[in-house]
Amino acid sequence: VHILCGVAFLGVLLATALMLRASLQSGDFRMVRQVLRTSFVGDAVLFLMIIAQFVTGALMVRLHHLSFHTPWILVAFHLFGLVGLCWLL
Repeated sequence: VHILCGVAFLGVLLATALMLRASLQSGDFRMVRQVLRTSFVGDAVLFLMIIAQFVTGALMVRLHHLSFHTPWILVAFHLFGLVGLCWLL
């Protein structure tokens, strides 16, 4: 589930960015409006994936008896937070 959410997250982000870019280049504002509406649905799905990604990551750390203070786990969670902040902006 953890890897699936990560791959789906990246796919939805890339697809949305490419659709928005194509619609902006076309100059058709009806198309831009439709892409933006669709992206809001994608954002709802992304939000659920982000929560699942965080929860499954934390569960795997606990399951394998690792410390949350392990350097690579700290880096992963900090990067996760940074990407989340970028997504919100």
